Amino acid sequence: MFPIGKLIEVYVNPNNHAESVLIQGSGSNRVFRIIVGIGFVVAGILVKTNFEIVLEIIKTFENIDE
Repeated sequence: MFPIGKLIEVYVNPNNHAESVLIQGSGSNRVFRIIVGIGFVVAGILVKTNFEIVLEIIKTFENIDE
């Protein structure tokens, strides 16, 4: 991301060096990606749970035919 020998911009707050950064931004993009990731995990759990229920129903119908 930061190749050796290449110029980069550094954002410095001279009054508070703790607020100095190499990449400008609030980090909200990172938070959005985390929320989307959690959403995918929840969706995956719901799909997995529902498929197990569907498989149980199918097995019940197969046992009725016998």
